[in-house]
This record gives sequence, C-alpha cells and structure tokens, in this order.
Amino acid sequence: MAAEERNGAFDNDRSGGGKRQAWVRKGTKYKMSCKEELQELKTKARALQDRLDLLKMRIKKLRQGAPAPSQWKAFVDVETCMGCGICQQVCPVGAIAIEGIALIDAQRCIGCGRCVQECPKGALSLWPSSPSA
Repeated sequence: MAAEERNGAFDNDRSGGGKRQAWVRKGTKYKMSCKEELQELKTKARALQDRLDLLKMRIKKLRQGAPAPSQWKAFVDVETCMGCGICQQVCPVGAIAIEGIALIDAQRCIGCGRCVQECPKGALSLWPSSPSA
C-alpha cells in the first residue's frame, strides 16, 4: 500500500540525502512536515478548548436557569468555513446546506453542537438564538 493511502502513517522521505518523517493525510498525496502537523494540532487544540469553554459556559448558565440548549443555534464564521460539508453530514435535522460555505437554517437548528464538534476548521459555533430565530 502506498504511503499516500495510509491513514495516519509516517512516511520516511529519503530525498535530498536526509531522512525526514512526514505525516501523510488520509485521502491525499500531501505530506505534512512536522512543523505543519504541529501547527494543525495546535489549531485543533484551540478549537477543542473553545468548545470546552462553550460547554462549561452552557452548563453554568443552565444551572442558573438560562435558556434550554434548544435555544442555542449554530453560526458560521464565513472567513473560516471552507465548505467541506462535514457539518451537513453530521447534522441530525438537516439544518445545514452547503453553497460555497455552510448555511444554517435557524428554524431547523436544534443547537445540538454536532456541527461545531466535527468542523475541522472550527468555523462553526453555538450562540443563544434571538427570540425571532
């Protein structure tokens, strides 16, 4: 099996005379250098920390009698969204359409947060919905 086809495998690159390990992304022929992998992991860690902070905030507000989770809605950061469609696939109520970027139907969104959790770019977040949403 070619290195490019392996999921989560290191590929030893001996070109240029030196041994270098590169992370191979599933489904691509792109080899990620250690520096690039580190940056990507840091970005994912920040997104996870943001999600954790959001969940802690929701728990705190729910304990204080704040709006129920169903009153939370997903919002898209149009600068970050790359339109990959993962959020659309994981949305249990079909509230997301992809038209270049993710578009959220606030009437259908139940605020479950699955899209936020699965977005590889951290382009989605949950916010309390307005009374008209």
